[in-house]
Amino acid sequence: MSSLAEPEHIRRRPYLVWQDLTVVVAKSRKLLNDLTGFAQPNKLMALMGPSGSGKSTLLDALAGRLSANVKMTGNVTYKGKMESRNSCAGISYMTQEDVFLGTLTVRETITYSANLRVSDKSKSKEDIKELVERTITEMGLENCADNKIGNWHLRGISNGEKKRLSIGLEILTQPYTMLLDEPTTGLDSASAYFVILSLRNIALDGRIVVCSIHQPSYYLFDLFHDFYLLSCGEAVYFGEAKLAVKGITTLSDSLVNLTTREIKEILIQKYKASEYSTTARNKLRDMTSTVETLSLSNKSNSSTLWCKQLDTLIRRSCVNMSRDMGYYWLRILFYVLVSVSLGSIYFRTDTSYLAITARVKCEAFIYGFMICLSIGGLPSFMEELKVFNRERLSKHYGEAVLSIANFISSLPFLVLIAVSSGAVINGMVKFHNGFSHFCYFCLSLFCCISVIECSMMVVAVLVPNVLMGIGIGTSLIVFMMMSSEIFRRPPDLPKFFWRYPMSYISFASWALQGVYKNDMVGLEFDSMVPGEYKIKGEEENDNIKMRNRGPYLVWEDITVVVPQDSLRNNNIGATRKLLNGLSGFAQPHRIMALMGPSGSGKSTLLDALSGRLSPNATMSGNVFLNGKKISTDCRDVSYVTQEDVFLGTLTVRETLAYSAHLRLPTKMTKVEKNEVVENTIAKMGLQDCAQTRIGNWHFRGISTGEKRRLSICIEIITQPHVLFLDEPTSSLDSASAFFVIWALRNIAHDGKIVICSIHQPSSDVFNFFDDLVLLSGGETVYFGEAKMAVKFFADAGFPCPTRKNPPDHFLRCISSDFDKIYATLKQSLKNYETSSPTNLTTEQVKATLIQKYKCSEFSRDAAKIIREIKLNNEEPCTESNKGSGAGRWWKQLCTLTRRSSLNMTRDVGYYWLRIVFYILVSVSAGTFFFNIGTSNRAISARGKCDGFIYGLMICLAIGGIPFFIEDIKVFNRERLGRHYGEAMFVLSNFISSIPFVIATALSSGTILYYMVNFHAGFSYYFYFCINLFLCIAVTEGCTLIVVAAVSNLLLAIGIAAGVTGQYKNDMIGLEFDPLAAGEPKLKGEYVLENMYGIRPDISKWWDLAALFCLLIFNRVIFYMVLKHKERASLFYANTLPGELSDINKAREFPQREISLSPPRDTKLSFHCLLRRDLALHYPCSYRPFFLFFFLLVIVSP
Repeated sequence: MSSLAEPEHIRRRPYLVWQDLTVVVAKSRKLLNDLTGFAQPNKLMALMGPSGSGKSTLLDALAGRLSANVKMTGNVTYKGKMESRNSCAGISYMTQEDVFLGTLTVRETITYSANLRVSDKSKSKEDIKELVERTITEMGLENCADNKIGNWHLRGISNGEKKRLSIGLEILTQPYTMLLDEPTTGLDSASAYFVILSLRNIALDGRIVVCSIHQPSYYLFDLFHDFYLLSCGEAVYFGEAKLAVKGITTLSDSLVNLTTREIKEILIQKYKASEYSTTARNKLRDMTSTVETLSLSNKSNSSTLWCKQLDTLIRRSCVNMSRDMGYYWLRILFYVLVSVSLGSIYFRTDTSYLAITARVKCEAFIYGFMICLSIGGLPSFMEELKVFNRERLSKHYGEAVLSIANFISSLPFLVLIAVSSGAVINGMVKFHNGFSHFCYFCLSLFCCISVIECSMMVVAVLVPNVLMGIGIGTSLIVFMMMSSEIFRRPPDLPKFFWRYPMSYISFASWALQGVYKNDMVGLEFDSMVPGEYKIKGEEENDNIKMRNRGPYLVWEDITVVVPQDSLRNNNIGATRKLLNGLSGFAQPHRIMALMGPSGSGKSTLLDALSGRLSPNATMSGNVFLNGKKISTDCRDVSYVTQEDVFLGTLTVRETLAYSAHLRLPTKMTKVEKNEVVENTIAKMGLQDCAQTRIGNWHFRGISTGEKRRLSICIEIITQPHVLFLDEPTSSLDSASAFFVIWALRNIAHDGKIVICSIHQPSSDVFNFFDDLVLLSGGETVYFGEAKMAVKFFADAGFPCPTRKNPPDHFLRCISSDFDKIYATLKQSLKNYETSSPTNLTTEQVKATLIQKYKCSEFSRDAAKIIREIKLNNEEPCTESNKGSGAGRWWKQLCTLTRRSSLNMTRDVGYYWLRIVFYILVSVSAGTFFFNIGTSNRAISARGKCDGFIYGLMICLAIGGIPFFIEDIKVFNRERLGRHYGEAMFVLSNFISSIPFVIATALSSGTILYYMVNFHAGFSYYFYFCINLFLCIAVTEGCTLIVVAAVSNLLLAIGIAAGVTGQYKNDMIGLEFDPLAAGEPKLKGEYVLENMYGIRPDISKWWDLAALFCLLIFNRVIFYMVLKHKERASLFYANTLPGELSDINKAREFPQREISLSPPRDTKLSFHCLLRRDLALHYPCSYRPFFLFFFLLVIVSP
């Protein structure tokens, strides 16, 4: 290696060295096998290899981030001398995922990070500000420095800018070594080039930079100095990047007619005996024998002052909260709206006897059901924890600082909720007058909300995703409420568990005792007169023609215009052209590639050709299929989007079979349809995974490449004439991308038109394409045969250099983003000259190419062929593959119902565990109200038992939202593909859910009815179960409406909580029949002691003190969980899979439903509606107990 002869000042700097590195997982499988190498300062190293070769594992080993279940042998050391001990902060590691607080700007994000980590006392605020600006300039982020990063509801900076921001955060502390895992994933060619060029500049500052990279273009690879090639955990090549081609091509004569495995083994052995390996070993021997070993870590040399970190985190969190409309201001709005609704139901409650129950129920709702709205904060907590985890792994700050900062920053938000809701309710309901009573009410409400927020933060730390967090968080709240006065008097609680210790650790118990005293002590009510308590309880998609002869697709003068952002341009009515006068054609038996830089119009052209343009876009021009205009209902066109959406519980074969039965003609027999399915599986090479489930969040299924091929299978099963695909190779490795395009080429050769947009294909992939459309700025740069594009560019004066990938050269010529890179990094480029293909700017090159194409033979040939196609093809577009009337929709309904039932029975996380949870909650409630009797006190107890059954469990309805949203995603894909209509989906979803709802109602109803000992008689029992069934069905229908209206999971959670709150409001007001008023007056103290079992002689302030103690206790738990999360995660990973596998053995049973009309008249039915909403949606009751056991494990020595 020529880099041996280095200046002395460079050789004195440390090297990163790894020797005999072996990583083993599960005591047998080797991820890395005896790797040796080194990384040098002033050099940019690339780690390359196919998927599973060990790139990420090697980076984790070098950074000391290997997981607990792997074992590493060998050494990773730093060799050399550092010129200054304070000149660097050690090791920096950047993962693939870019995690930020989306409400902050780029400058704010870097500034907060600098204040957290750069704390040298000699550095003033001006020094830190200068460091921030220097980092922004170095990473080329000046143009977006004041732009918000963006989140789910706010569009922000681009992916490339996010990646550079991640790098900017890591270089703030001047780390000596930077390790990066796939820094160019998901980026276009210009953005990827910008990122790698920035990393090269960082390396040339005297740092060690090592990054894994997947399938780089020629221009990217040319930026690397050193190259480490891995395969199956072994080194294939290590040396200078520019010598890699020479090292491998020397073996070309010996690799003829060999398999890939044999070639790989020969390369590995050849490298071990090569001069490159010998040179590396010699240099490694020199380093280890002549210089000392250093100890570097990824912890800063000068830790930031604790108080400064706390102040920075508080300010950052406050800014984030104040800007987060979706999770903070929207939640405040929900609280206020529910408070107004509640106040209108209990408006001006007086002091009659009826008011006793009304006041208690109003307060029970406030401290029982309104508090459930705090579950809406869980998604926000989990997003913040992602940022914390990244910063904690980089040693930015500790768990204690985060715990305190998070609590302090949330205080204004919690105070605002408590005061606004408290003022509305207290003013409308007219609780006990007096400012002190009002202050106590608001303070108590504040403490309760704080306790729940703390609990949700604990849950957010423990669970892997939002979906599990909602279930566990709701379960936790339910059990904390059950031992409170909402449902039973404290003296009547069973002593074991419910009274001791649950009633003492329940926030609702202390809160209600205090607020009852606050409201009733000092008031007089009408006396009670005993009374008797009563309980009321398509013809579409049929004649699909499977023709062998393919049609021709033609588009003429396609122009697409969208409105310009008038606020940004101060020009109302302005428009922007996405496509400008495009013309072309696509032929059967050929596969066409749409290429161009980001924003060139590739996806827009696909949408225009397939009739999927958004409503705000206006299109002019014509699209013809066989000489006739394509209508929006044309069935001969299929479209494959970038996102692969499936029901994860189904296998590959089942998914295709159901799609075939939904879409193929009813005239075809079942055997014929199954034959089509098998042929499609074979065509796309999915035989090996045909019986494998696709997979979802809780179990691993098929690979990303197999999912992409399955998406194509679904669309080609009806033999469409035209197949559009948007970025079919996005996020795939080179082998998977090759397989997908190879399969598409085979489809085209069957007589189909295949058009796909593609981003920076490799030369192997590009060779598969027959035709090429090259776009830039919505205009045609080239249209013709793919193999002639090189000739066109050469004739235009921009020849493709030898040994360079032609697509890379094409995109380099027409992408103006490269000019922006050079302009941005002009001041920071070091020792690397960059130039465009000529001395012209990219805009000039692009304009030349566009004009050249318009005057070229390619353009004239295209226009001639378009005219011939229009004259010779007059067959109408098949717009109706309609079936035989009623038989068609009936078969679709049956197929969708069977598919939905199968999906429900296999979904352990959201169906079987939910039934188990209902049974456990029913048993708990049954023991709680066991054999309640018919005494005078039983009147109130029976009402509270009904209140629990038809009230509190409605909070669980939120748990169905994640599953519903996954269902809706699949439905939207199939609806856009014209598989079936909305009516079929609604009916099948409801029918398939009936068995699950019946099972829930019967199991829960039977347990509750006989343990509580309700009114005896089969008719009463039957009515109780039917009522429960109807309530569950109606609330699920309400939740489905919310999901259909709000496509985002996190926003849907908040809205659904508000909707179910309205049900609770209505139910509470209609729960009990009225009692006749009496003559004498009763004091509030008497009501508390005799009717509710609360001792009024104990001050209400003790109850408030207990709430404060619980608040502090939850903060301590939150801190301990953060502190010991690694230990907790290992326990969780070892425990949960076993439980899921046991549950998976249960028998199949369907679930879920859609909307049902609420029962007529009866008060209990509304009450029921509530109860069923709660009762339905939260599964796994084992989770709260798991959580409790989990915390014991954490705190145990």
